[in-house]
Amino acid sequence: MKQKANINYTLPIFSILAALLINCPSSNEKKDDTTKNLLILSALSKSSSSSGSGTGTGTGTDGSSCTTNSDCNSSTVCVSGYNLNQTTTTSKCTTIPASSGTITINGTASSGTISSSAPIVDYTLTISTPGNYLITMFPTTSTLDSVLQIYDSTGRTSVNSSIDSTLSGLRERVLYNFTTAGTYRIRAASYYLSGTFGGGFKVQVANTPSSVSGGGSCNFFSNGTASSCYDFSSGSTYVSGACNGGTYNATSSCATVNAAATPTVSGRCLYAFNSIFSNGHGLVVRNYYSAGTGIGAAVSTGQGSTDCNSIDGGSTNIIFQ
Repeated sequence: MKQKANINYTLPIFSILAALLINCPSSNEKKDDTTKNLLILSALSKSSSSSGSGTGTGTGTDGSSCTTNSDCNSSTVCVSGYNLNQTTTTSKCTTIPASSGTITINGTASSGTISSSAPIVDYTLTISTPGNYLITMFPTTSTLDSVLQIYDSTGRTSVNSSIDSTLSGLRERVLYNFTTAGTYRIRAASYYLSGTFGGGFKVQVANTPSSVSGGGSCNFFSNGTASSCYDFSSGSTYVSGACNGGTYNATSSCATVNAAATPTVSGRCLYAFNSIFSNGHGLVVRNYYSAGTGIGAAVSTGQGSTDCNSIDGGSTNIIFQ
């Protein structure tokens, strides 16, 4: 039986800040499918999902049973039964939704709602410059079990595996290397959870740590172990509880709260940590400081890079600048 563990991340030079990362589930472990739903067909697991697979076109319409996309007509996609509000695990052809909007890279998080009538919600993502982009989906409804997917522009072909490794009320994230410029779809879905389905969520995409802020900050500039400050992204849901031990500001960025110190930024770490639902979610940038009036303990670029790569699986889930 696959169990989902809760762990705390231990940061080599930032152990005093570990309280920020309470209840952070391991990203590599899958949840226990038996306890995750009321479906009796326990022989199946989430990994058996065929959502978005297959390149052919069939005759199935919205609501028709399917195994792959090849069973569905061109206006529908085969969606796993686990991502539908139903009491069976049968995958169904589901109408490809119109885009709910365009995601602004390094901008404010986009909001949406998953329901029985709208089990998948798509957003347009335009990639002008190939490279690594950090994508996150996080709930605004505590019972939502988020499922994050990336599709091609047609909405029929997935370009990565579904990201669904955490429990309800927590975020999903993926650092994806887009090798080709073009238009993609970021798809939000829900995992059927013991009779509970859907709810509110937000999605956000970023690739430049220095451009992410606007959701308040948590300042540790004078910290005697390591000088830093956390910028919360615009549209994030973080509150003061996510700033245990630091100085929280609900509206001002790190650049603003530390302006008088004229600090030198030695590095920035972009990631999406998994705090408990009540403390909020979203993208975070940890700014490291090597100099400035009143600095607690300088952090070099090398130290910042080492610390950043100890967070949330390191280079597979973070962007260091």
